[in-house]
Amino acid sequence: MTTETGLPLLQAIRQLTPAQDAAAGQRAQAMASLQDVGLPRRGLETWKYSPVQLWQDVEWTPSLHFSPPALTAEQKAEIQTQLAPGMTHLVFVNGHFQKELSSPLPPGLKVVTGTGEPTDYALAARQGWQQQQQVQEWWKNSYSLHETSMGLLNMAGYGQGAVLEVAPETLIAQPVALHFQSGAGQLVQPRLQISVGAGSSVSFLENYFGSSSSMTNVATHLQLADSAKVQCLRWMQAGKSSFHYGESIAVLAANSHLQSLSMQTGGRWSRHFLSVFHQGPDSFSKIDGIYWARGEQQIENYTNIEHLVGRCQSEQVYKGILADKSRGVFAGRVHIGKGAALASSSQLNQTLLMSSDAEMDSKPQLEIDADDVKATHGSTVGQLSAEEVFYLQSRAIDAVTAKQILAEGFVTGLLTEFPQATLRQWALQRFV
Repeated sequence: MTTETGLPLLQAIRQLTPAQDAAAGQRAQAMASLQDVGLPRRGLETWKYSPVQLWQDVEWTPSLHFSPPALTAEQKAEIQTQLAPGMTHLVFVNGHFQKELSSPLPPGLKVVTGTGEPTDYALAARQGWQQQQQVQEWWKNSYSLHETSMGLLNMAGYGQGAVLEVAPETLIAQPVALHFQSGAGQLVQPRLQISVGAGSSVSFLENYFGSSSSMTNVATHLQLADSAKVQCLRWMQAGKSSFHYGESIAVLAANSHLQSLSMQTGGRWSRHFLSVFHQGPDSFSKIDGIYWARGEQQIENYTNIEHLVGRCQSEQVYKGILADKSRGVFAGRVHIGKGAALASSSQLNQTLLMSSDAEMDSKPQLEIDADDVKATHGSTVGQLSAEEVFYLQSRAIDAVTAKQILAEGFVTGLLTEFPQATLRQWALQRFV
């Protein structure tokens, strides 16, 4: 441990910056910006609930893209439990693409990784840094600039993850499943840059699992061109002593459609920060979330929905269950900007407390700078109905099982409503 919070984490990242590969310049620029912004700390409004010292003061081993891991039989066996028929699987271990465990690509999908062609990798690094600079600019005007520190940290370790491109007017029938397994003691920082061409349709799975003692800091940037349609299911189910931060940013062009479901059940601490930027009229986003915390887990969800133009629509529903001494955090911001007339937005957060020791902090937020809009938001925190528990007990169901049934029913509705059947079934088999 150290008296300077985050020093071991920064030292681990600095080991990457001298590496002379195609991304060295971008890593150095990100590190310089990170030193200006600083790592997250409890004194910041958007980090005041987060136990950052639990993962900042650990001496993690950074995973380098030019030294891919040798997989053990146990790792391969665990990966196989996550794979299912009817999907295109892309497997990553400690952030590194595993071609031998992955599926052939369908027509219309291009994937670039750190182990691919150097010219493609160099271009991907430049694009990644440009995206990060755009985020810095957005946050400077609309959100806390300190929220960008984890994205900068990710970029400072650039070299893991992949770039995915879906060609215009392409239908990818099978879901594209990205599986990320993390090993003990590893600092894993994959970066996903996904672009979906005009008129295309595709569904994605982001699946995070593995060791109980890793730190994952992932950045996912999703760009939807005109009339593109994307369905995303994201599940963080890593071990109960792991730490996870996920930054997801989606940019929607005109007439594009995004449906996203975020599921969080793993980790000692996990946080998902999801931003959606409606840049084109008649774009639509449905952003849902499920979280279930036990023991002393802490699960956080931060959302930021920007209506930058008129005639766009966003819907949000986040439902969670907190048991034992767990803690949940939800902070949802919706901003309807100037000139965004006829925009529509709804936001709802509902949490079920299964213990008197569980704690929830919920803050839905609306900022409206335009006329002729529709916007609603709400939040509820409560307990199971004693009458419903008694009813099930009267049907010869014991109290513990009755509460489990009611709790599952409270959140699984969002999962059963997810429209992509293969992903829905994959998640239901593992969740219930």
